[in-house]
Amino acid sequence: MLSDEVGLTFAGFAVFRDPPKARQRGLAALAAAGVDVKVLTGDNEQVARHLCGETRLRSTRVLTERRLQR
Repeated sequence: MLSDEVGLTFAGFAVFRDPPKARQRGLAALAAAGVDVKVLTGDNEQVARHLCGETRLRSTRVLTERRLQR
């Protein structure tokens, strides 16, 4: 509720990094073998592309919520 958000003081940022696990890197091998790999994430487009890079997947197209709604 907005009424709860009064008298607050900004104290800083917290960042959590959750790197892909080694077994997730095998997704690139599946893609290379002809398996059509799809990644579904609640993050934004840049995070999705970064995740694909970390798991060695070639991201050819990212479908955002906005594009999906159209």
